[in-house]
Amino acid sequence: MNSPSPSTNAHAYLSHHVYGNAAALTVYADTTEKNQPTVSFDATGQRLGGTHRWNWDDKLKIQCIPAELPAVAAVLLGLQTTCQFKYHGTHRNKGFSLTLEKSGMIAVRLFQSGPEGVMHVVPVTPGDAFFVGGVVLSQLRRSLPGVDGAALHLLLRRYSHHADG
Repeated sequence: MNSPSPSTNAHAYLSHHVYGNAAALTVYADTTEKNQPTVSFDATGQRLGGTHRWNWDDKLKIQCIPAELPAVAAVLLGLQTTCQFKYHGTHRNKGFSLTLEKSGMIAVRLFQSGPEGVMHVVPVTPGDAFFVGGVVLSQLRRSLPGVDGAALHLLLRRYSHHADG
């Protein structure tokens, strides 16, 4: 994970890549059309023929709405076990979920329904979750000026005790 440069788009710098056996994931800082800080997920499978050559030309992209970030952060921090969000995209046929497994891995799923339906599942190790969490927490802090890291953690603990995910 790199620090964002003040003179360039933060998403080009604040990101983390995760590679599984069958799919790859990029999580990066992004901004909504209303200029709100958020994160986006890009996932793809291997090109035909395999050998970890990723098909980024045919990626599935999902931008979180800012209200989803606390649940995503809570799973990455181990404060809740799962979250799932649907109805993303122009056709409202995309979604994603994060599930904390007993092994400590987090399964990140990006899916799209319909004729071009696809699902990419990427296992995120605790080490990768650290950096992915850094991207998400950074965007949450940007959306809450004046809230320090300790206060953000308390807010996320309170949220996770009352959220279904």
